[in-house]
Amino acid sequence: MKYYYYQDDMDIRFFGSKMYPIWMMLPHGIQNKEPFWTLCYADDPLSLEDERQTRELYQRMFQYYK
Repeated sequence: MKYYYYQDDMDIRFFGSKMYPIWMMLPHGIQNKEPFWTLCYADDPLSLEDERQTRELYQRMFQYYK
């Protein structure tokens, strides 16, 4: 996931549209725990044209276990 996110030609809207279905496939026991919960809502700010916030959410998710 992180690999695809950091590709030069990555479209943030396309990426975000793929994250919710991935979240839906997760076991219920971890869906609502961070960093996995982020997959459910990180693209929401895009509806307000706030790409910066969406990117910050995904990047924070990728850094969660560091």
